[in-house]
Amino acid sequence: MAIRKITFDGSQVSSKDDADFYYHLLDLTSAGVIKGLYNDCTVTAGNNLLTVAKGVVAIYGRLILVESNSQVAIILDSVKYGYLVLKVDLATNVITLYAKEGTSTYPTLTQNNLHNTTGIYELPLARYQKTATSLTLDSSYEVPSIKSISNRLTSLDTALKTYVEQNYGPMLLTPLSAYGAIIARYNVASLNLNKTLFTVRLHNQVTLTFSGRLISSSSLTNISYLYLQTSYYFIVEYSGGEILLYSSTTDYGHRVADVQVWR
Repeated sequence: MAIRKITFDGSQVSSKDDADFYYHLLDLTSAGVIKGLYNDCTVTAGNNLLTVAKGVVAIYGRLILVESNSQVAIILDSVKYGYLVLKVDLATNVITLYAKEGTSTYPTLTQNNLHNTTGIYELPLARYQKTATSLTLDSSYEVPSIKSISNRLTSLDTALKTYVEQNYGPMLLTPLSAYGAIIARYNVASLNLNKTLFTVRLHNQVTLTFSGRLISSSSLTNISYLYLQTSYYFIVEYSGGEILLYSSTTDYGHRVADVQVWR
């Protein structure tokens, strides 16, 4: 039959059907601990045991509930690097929680695409190091996780705001030279000069505005300006990601007070 009922009374839904739906609902995230459910499968170490708190894992849409205080014993026999692994084997329909170790580095994990194949996926719930006398969890290791839609949207919103703040809008440049120097130096290597507008304020309150394209296409640019009905030249030099700003006169009032860029 070309069509098949799924969410209907009396319909039959396979585990593959269910996994595919969850995989897409979880934004095609291959595997991770579902954040916010129970205790996030948090792992602790003690008495040569790795203990996992209650949580739920999704691996290509296959859901696994890890019961509270699930434990794996670690044999302290030598220096080794290991993962606490939750393994899914679709060929045998078996899930396993165990330690996988390497002698000189962390072992390679098997991570097949279970959406398209019947294979094996090893999800590391923790990373550790051991010796003949000690067992230490790697606190810097970030367990793969799946956040709720609201949390992901919040993270994206924060990331977008940070990106915009760092790459767009006004920014006051910090001089490399001493304040009030005859020649003011600024680092502009991080700016896209073709998309930047410079506003330079002199101590006499004269304000000069020019496009970054002027300095990205030339190493030396002169800008004329009037002050008390007298003409002066403002020089902009560009080299190696830095600009030098100074007037044709060395009078203090014509020196740079501050530079603001609009990205």
